[in-house]
Amino acid sequence: MKILLIHPPFHNRIFSTFCTEPLSLETIAGGIQNADIKLLDMRFEKTSLKHTIDCFSPNIVGITGNTVDVPNIKRILKEVKQYNRGIFTIVGGHHATISPSDFNLPFVDAIVLGMGEVTLKELIEAIDTKHDIHEVKGLAFPNPNGLLYSSTRLFPEDLDLLPLPNRELTKKYRHKYKFLGYPICMITTAKGCPFRCKFCSIWNEMSGNYITKSPEKILQELECIPQPLVRFADGNTFGHPKRMEKLYEIIKSNGLKKRFICDIRSDTVVNNVRLLEKWREIGLEYLSIGFESINDDQLADLNKKVTAEQNKKAIQILHSNDIKIIGQFIINQSYDKQDFDELLKFVTDNNIQLTNYTILTPFPGTPLFDEKKAELITDNYEKFDTYHSILPTKLDKKEFYNFYADLFKKTYSLKRYALHHFHRLLSFFKSKKEQRRFISLYLLVVIKLMMLIRLKHLRNAYKSIQFSTVSNSSSNDKILRGNR
Repeated sequence: MKILLIHPPFHNRIFSTFCTEPLSLETIAGGIQNADIKLLDMRFEKTSLKHTIDCFSPNIVGITGNTVDVPNIKRILKEVKQYNRGIFTIVGGHHATISPSDFNLPFVDAIVLGMGEVTLKELIEAIDTKHDIHEVKGLAFPNPNGLLYSSTRLFPEDLDLLPLPNRELTKKYRHKYKFLGYPICMITTAKGCPFRCKFCSIWNEMSGNYITKSPEKILQELECIPQPLVRFADGNTFGHPKRMEKLYEIIKSNGLKKRFICDIRSDTVVNNVRLLEKWREIGLEYLSIGFESINDDQLADLNKKVTAEQNKKAIQILHSNDIKIIGQFIINQSYDKQDFDELLKFVTDNNIQLTNYTILTPFPGTPLFDEKKAELITDNYEKFDTYHSILPTKLDKKEFYNFYADLFKKTYSLKRYALHHFHRLLSFFKSKKEQRRFISLYLLVVIKLMMLIRLKHLRNAYKSIQFSTVSNSSSNDKILRGNR
């Protein structure tokens, strides 16, 4: 049995400082036995899909992706069937789980719903042994009269039974998976989220469940990772603080040396200061926080369950512990020039060096989608990338995008970056006056090199955003007809 697993290509020219490995496909592959598996990352693969199919001759092709990937996923599966109608095609992942009807298509053979690690393994075994695939739980099957569903697959109580990712399959692409130019590896320690933010579909995809991996299992996987920088690929890594306390103890007692990037809520930061101090000791370097807004009314409308004051306090706590912040902000369509200016001032005044500004996007499977469905100005999923507005804007569309692009430009300006590192250097020598004499040309050169390396990944963010938004803003998007 030959199985080809595919990660779709980049959907358009969107800037990113963070390129992740296809962890879900690596994990699925880790649980499949007695099969020849190939993983094709089409973001970086130079050979064509047809060439891969001709050379590998797969029996099964599986693909995964998010909402923005839907057009590419459809195109790829259609091409697979055109090359060889005998290939069994499978689609899974976030969007397939939330909106499986989008794949009720003649060139799709099966849709995996929810966590696919066990489902896909059982489906492959059924195909290989010629058993009835309709008896496999957690599947939907395309049908002209509407999707046919097998029995529902329950979520596991924890993640310990999931296989370790097969990272050998992505060895040829490994040098492409980076964060700000640094090689990075991903690990899943939790799925779902105990909170119910209106704009987020993570909790809905998991049917409201929040399940975690034990500290012992996490350590086992971390010890298999050679990269020094590890990104926890969780919607809410610190959702269970007691679990993270135990994980800290295990990592520390085993002397594991890694640098970590995790996701956290601002209220969790405020309520667990000592825990974060401990994690800083063992290598916690970055925390990605969904601040979303600097306005309490907007936070309440998003059902975020935090306040602007908690956001500010969390920033102060992380700065005092030298933990770098990746600030996530949502740009509301009601924004005018003053709102953009105030957000930039907040980011600058609070010295948040890494920020991501995404435009409020009603994704399928969210309460926000149900609320805003009638207002959507396009049904083109390629625009569901959080860098296009799929809702009407208060400002003229071109003006809105110009302010949006300018926000990136000013956030990642050379001047702001240089001042940040200059003040860090002054702070260092202010507390250690005896080391003033070590200021030398060598140090200045090192700082300049750091600036150039990082700016290579950050400085053109606004240009990419402006190119992809303004150039597409005049296209004649179809109006969503409310029948999705």
